[in-house]
Amino acid sequence: MEELSLYMRLYKQGALKKKDLEAIVFQFILKNPRRFYLMRMGKERCVDYLCWLYPKLSAAIDAYKDTGSSFEAYLASLLFWSAHEFFSSEIEHAITEQACWEARAGEIVCEEEQAYLVEKKRPFSNKTGKKVKANEIMVLLLKSYSFVSEDFLERVAPVVGVKPGKLMMMIEEIKKKREQHDEGIRTLKTRIHSQYYRCIAFEKRLQLLDDDNPNYERTKELLERGRKRLANMKKRLAGFRVDASNRQVAETLCIPKGTVDSMLYTIKKKFGVT
Repeated sequence: MEELSLYMRLYKQGALKKKDLEAIVFQFILKNPRRFYLMRMGKERCVDYLCWLYPKLSAAIDAYKDTGSSFEAYLASLLFWSAHEFFSSEIEHAITEQACWEARAGEIVCEEEQAYLVEKKRPFSNKTGKKVKANEIMVLLLKSYSFVSEDFLERVAPVVGVKPGKLMMMIEEIKKKREQHDEGIRTLKTRIHSQYYRCIAFEKRLQLLDDDNPNYERTKELLERGRKRLANMKKRLAGFRVDASNRQVAETLCIPKGTVDSMLYTIKKKFGVT
């Protein structure tokens, strides 16, 4: 390794360009991984490591001063600690990637959208033949505003005798009334997703730590606290109502709230919903 010190002296004397010195050092490391504690790396990973190392190595060459320790020893120390950092960052990246995929998996899987077949000028009915009147459909439509698509409005408009544009205006009015409430739900869902991701990441880190590792108990404690917080957030989300209130529906339809209450009671009784 004495040749590296020779090249460093040539660089300091101006007889060797920095990019040439860097190329020499890189090639020397690739040919002698055992000397720099890089035996567990394959050649491809070693190249990845050197690309990651380049800014540090370039800065280290400029920072080196011959004050007792040789350039070889200086370089060996740099590679030892930077390799440890590189392995740690690789593990962290793998944990993050896996946690992210697991957290997102539920969002990727979705059911096929069902077609809504509505017979024109006829009321909705279930398999038992019990009818739902047009005004009752309007109430249910507004109650379930967040699940209504434009396509569905086009299909249901002839049944309730209201133009799709008018139905959309009613839906938008309900959304405006519930804007602040719905924003709170969206924010909480985002926080739940982030907390779910954190729990997965803590689980993966815990699997990589030995029981006697000083960070094991700390990571275990963070995981337990994270799970409790996630459970509390899910419980809080379950307490949020996702449908419009009877009063909001009544205001949108310009009818008394009692009328909406009565229609919903009738619908529940008609279909045996408790």
